[in-house]
Amino acid sequence: MRQITDREKEKIKLRATYFNGVAIGFSVAGVLVPGLRYSGDPNANWTGLLIFSAVGILISYFLHLVASQQLNRLPEP
Repeated sequence: MRQITDREKEKIKLRATYFNGVAIGFSVAGVLVPGLRYSGDPNANWTGLLIFSAVGILISYFLHLVASQQLNRLPEP
């Protein structure tokens, strides 16, 4: 098995950081957008808002798992 170079390690870390950042964005959007929509219109469709929120949080979780998978590619110290 070949040794991973420092450059490859950094690329893996940057990729994981990117996926984790996008995951945070989806999580925030999944909570913030429905909250703002409801505050602007209390008669808003609750079902649609809950579905939007759930989808945002699920995508966030999936992307976080992708980031974790990237970090698992790093060799043990």
